Amino acid sequence: MGRARAHFLLSVLGTAAIANAAAADAGPRSVGFLSPAGEASAQLTALRETARSALKRKSISVDDVKFECSPDAECMRGALQDAGLEVGVYVWLWEATRDRPDAVVGVMLKEAGGVAGFDEVAEERSCSASACEGAVEELVGQLLRRWPERHGTRLGLTGTPSGAAVFDGASLVGTMPGDFQLSRGEHRLRIASKGYEPGVLLVNAGPTPEEVRRVDLIPLSASEGQVDGGHRQRRAGMIASGVALLAGGGALIGLGAASYAGSGSCDAAVPCESYTTSNAGAGVMLGVGIASVGGGLGLLIKGIRDR
Repeated sequence: MGRARAHFLLSVLGTAAIANAAAADAGPRSVGFLSPAGEASAQLTALRETARSALKRKSISVDDVKFECSPDAECMRGALQDAGLEVGVYVWLWEATRDRPDAVVGVMLKEAGGVAGFDEVAEERSCSASACEGAVEELVGQLLRRWPERHGTRLGLTGTPSGAAVFDGASLVGTMPGDFQLSRGEHRLRIASKGYEPGVLLVNAGPTPEEVRRVDLIPLSASEGQVDGGHRQRRAGMIASGVALLAGGGALIGLGAASYAGSGSCDAAVPCESYTTSNAGAGVMLGVGIASVGGGLGLLIKGIRDR
């Protein structure tokens, strides 16, 4: 065939849904070989028989189905849908050439109703002519083991309070505790219940078939109590600081007044011959005391009014 590319397609019957999402080896129980119309090379025919044998050893039944279209993504999905099938296996082969001494084989599992970019898992491998059949058998086994991840993740959700509503985006999907089958991709779950702060849980569904999470919502009374407790502490602090400033300011005013009253008095009996100078420190104490009283009074009033 030189550089020519040969193809064949396997399809999995719609009953291939996972019976138990936690079982890592869940997979198809019946497949149909969907082959392009026309003759195939001897090597491609041998690879088909190898894939058929590999599937039968896994207790998967096999039937032949033919199709006539280019085996691209649209053709594959259409052929599977026309046959009433949900999942297909696409296998391709590039035979060895002078520039590429080894052949290349590839295997793809594809969903008939999947979204482009998220509807397939695939592997390919270089192989010598004598080793390609073994490579196909290994690739089929690999993809069957990986396939359950396409079905998403079964999430076991527990926590408090019991009966809390669980939303996936804007859709109500159940209550907690419960099991939720999440399709492959990112999910933002919101858990809500009357009298509790809502909770948010982010889940990446697909990489594991089963996952367990716990969410304990916070009662609104508890959160309000925490806020009220902090508020009361702030009020008490303002009142205490106000009282302290009032007391300190009053003391400074008293000391400053006494010191100021003693300044400028006569140092001797009449007639006076000398006087003491004015006390500058008295003025500073009076000023600081008045400022302290004003600040303390402001804090006291604010603390009393802040309810």
